[in-house]
Amino acid sequence: MDDRDKTKEQLIDEVTELRQQVAVIGVTCSSIDITERIKMKQEFQVLNEKLQQRTTQTAQQTKELESLTKVRDAIWNMNSSTDIEQVITAVCDSLKTLGVPFKDMAVNLVDDSSVLPNVYVYSRHLS
Repeated sequence: MDDRDKTKEQLIDEVTELRQQVAVIGVTCSSIDITERIKMKQEFQVLNEKLQQRTTQTAQQTKELESLTKVRDAIWNMNSSTDIEQVITAVCDSLKTLGVPFKDMAVNLVDDSSVLPNVYVYSRHLS
């Protein structure tokens, strides 16, 4: 039916119905927009948590590598068994850096160059 043939009341009803449809579409679009925003926010939070975990893991791995390097260097720099104190210090410092709780540290050195082996104990007690 052509709009010219409709009564004023029919046109008003049609306009009212069209306005309701536009409102529903607007609400639907807003709902989709809000839903998309919530979804994007959740995805961002998950990605942010993963990034924080990787950053934490990387920092821990860096600490571990630095600690191992420090101990290895102390061992390589030893000229005699009396230099063991440098190694003990490096190990104690590394354990503290890595957050490993401990009270005592000891190294047993076995000298088997003679018929009867000699055992030397180097220790450190932390208070």
